[in-house]
Amino acid sequence: MQRARESFSPHDVAESKFWFSAREGLTNVGGKASAWEDVIGGFVAAQSDDARRPTISGDSLLCTPAKRLINTADNIFTSGEARYLLFAFQSNAADTGGRLMTFRIDGTGGAQWAFGVSFFGGIIYYFTDSIANNVNDGASWDITQPSIVEIEAISGGTPVVRVNGATRGVGGALMLNDEGSTGFIIGASTTVDNGLDGTIWDEYGATPIPSVSDKGKLRSYFAALNGVTL
Repeated sequence: MQRARESFSPHDVAESKFWFSAREGLTNVGGKASAWEDVIGGFVAAQSDDARRPTISGDSLLCTPAKRLINTADNIFTSGEARYLLFAFQSNAADTGGRLMTFRIDGTGGAQWAFGVSFFGGIIYYFTDSIANNVNDGASWDITQPSIVEIEAISGGTPVVRVNGATRGVGGALMLNDEGSTGFIIGASTTVDNGLDGTIWDEYGATPIPSVSDKGKLRSYFAALNGVTL
């Protein structure tokens, strides 16, 4: 993969909150990820069940629907806090996808996810306060190729979605407060088998939302790092 230029780093953005990079921070146990520590905030997601640990392959985290990394203790964002999320990933097939990251994971009903992001067959789904919304404007997007997806939202505002630098759509429902108590999951939402069927390279988040200039730098950085054409 093409490497990003060294003149800029996500560490340079004051609003940066977390960055899970498959190039560092992964604990490798027999070729599988038992834990993943982000390189900015020090948040850790882990998996004690070997059968549910994603596979590590070079600089990539390979996920299947039953596999995920979990944190049950930390709140990356406070309830309703503005957030900017960027994911570098690809799906294993055009008609599959899965959940990339979920915040506030407890609950068995509507509060299973407070802000989650999913991708199925090129349609982007995000969840705010248990309300499912989707962005599908008919634009061409091959999720089997490395992709950069951004979502930004403020409390009471409509989330904005971008795919490979282009605005994909603006959500119809407001971002509401987070209802769960603590924790987050990488690669899934809850303990059921609905996780991502694909590869993750980077998961990045910031609060408050960075400037337009810094978002452009982040987008370009992660695109160059993962061979994505914007």
